[in-house]
Amino acid sequence: MYGTATWDGYRFLDIDSPGRTSLKRVLDAAEATSAGSHHHFRITQLPIAIP
Repeated sequence: MYGTATWDGYRFLDIDSPGRTSLKRVLDAAEATSAGSHHHFRITQLPIAIP
């Protein structure tokens, strides 16, 4: 099992932002491996601030 963790990579609304991480591109890359749709990408971790 593997996943991604990012502080603000998924937060950018501007699709052209250099710091933006596209979840679709991550999933496409996982499916492009020899495992195909049986890849082990399962987790996306996003930060949360509780004041």
